Amino acid sequence: PVGFSFMYKVLVIGLVAGAGGALFCRAALIGDKLRRGLRSVKAQGLFVLGAALGFAVVFKVLGPHTLGSGKMLLEEYLFEPMVDPSLTDIGARFFGSLFSFSAGGAGGIFAPALSSGAAIGGWIGQWFNPSRGELNVLILAGMTAFLTGVSRSPFTSAILVLEMTDRHSVIFQLMYAASIGYVIAMAIDRKSYYERMKERLIARVIPPEPKASTRSQRQRERFAPKERDEDEENTDLGLG
Repeated sequence: PVGFSFMYKVLVIGLVAGAGGALFCRAALIGDKLRRGLRSVKAQGLFVLGAALGFAVVFKVLGPHTLGSGKMLLEEYLFEPMVDPSLTDIGARFFGSLFSFSAGGAGGIFAPALSSGAAIGGWIGQWFNPSRGELNVLILAGMTAFLTGVSRSPFTSAILVLEMTDRHSVIFQLMYAASIGYVIAMAIDRKSYYERMKERLIARVIPPEPKASTRSQRQRERFAPKERDEDEENTDLGLG
């Protein structure tokens, strides 16, 4: 289905999932900055403990989809005959992954991004009363748009999601979702999560050069013309 009656559904999901990916990155970067900004080991330990408690609360309130990379959610949403997407699944994936990143836990961002996008695509997609096959396409669109919001690589995101399914006929819908997700994510933040982290790593390895004070800069500018005039006078007298 590629008509307008279906593609506007992809548009809605692309907007929400793309914005969700960009906002998730900003929140994860804030958590990382707060943790690294703590100087004492005790303060860092308390911060990690707080993030772990936050994760435990999310798990208790929102359910088991908080745990892991999201593989269980993907299998349920894409392969079960009957699926019941819920807002709690979105919260579980979004906030569970966010607390994990804030605590500095090991793990990538690829799988959590896909599962968060699938939760968004499934929950919004069910509003349109689609068939099971159409719902799968909308779930894949959410995965693509959310990953694009994180990586700012629409073509790569669409191909990666496409390679996870045997439905090569949905390439147009996935590229459309990726484009929408890219536009809305760029409107929120001009740089991807990876670019922001690269800048932080470079800044830690190569600290920026200290800038000259404004006062000393003004003094150099004030005395520079006099020095040039003295050099010109010496040259005219044959002393240079």
